[in-house]
Amino acid sequence: MLNLSSNWQIAICALLLLAGVVDDLRSKKVHNPLVITAFVIAIVSVLVISGTQGLMMAGISLLTAIVAILPLYFLKIIGGGDVKLFIAVSPLLTANGVLVTLFGAIIWGALLGLIMVFTKKQGKVFANNLLSVVNKVKPSEGQLTKVPFTVAFFFGFLSHVFASGVL
Repeated sequence: MLNLSSNWQIAICALLLLAGVVDDLRSKKVHNPLVITAFVIAIVSVLVISGTQGLMMAGISLLTAIVAILPLYFLKIIGGGDVKLFIAVSPLLTANGVLVTLFGAIIWGALLGLIMVFTKKQGKVFANNLLSVVNKVKPSEGQLTKVPFTVAFFFGFLSHVFASGVL
């Protein structure tokens, strides 16, 4: 069972990710002022809730997030704003929580992408893109389905929280 400080960190992380979702869905972008604010809130929260010992763990989580997510950014799987938001909230998670949340977000992102493809009746475009990838040809940018990845991060985080038995 997690202690009270962990529950506070979970609540703060959820609210920050939710703010990112709202920003992303409204503007198709995660704005830097939100990212900076989220990072400051995350660091101050960890310091207030867990003290300097918590800051050391937050640093490990931050480094884990950077190392784990940057390859996805360089492969253009996840956009820059999504990456920055995830890194900003990572101090509120354990290093393991960062990895589990990221893995869950990748799964949720794939599911959301499929849902978007089929609700927009773009199955044929999806099949052509899949065939292009198999043939090692990059699909055209205009043919790709863009998933608001902040939603995938939020669902990945919630999946992590529920799977850990906190809620």
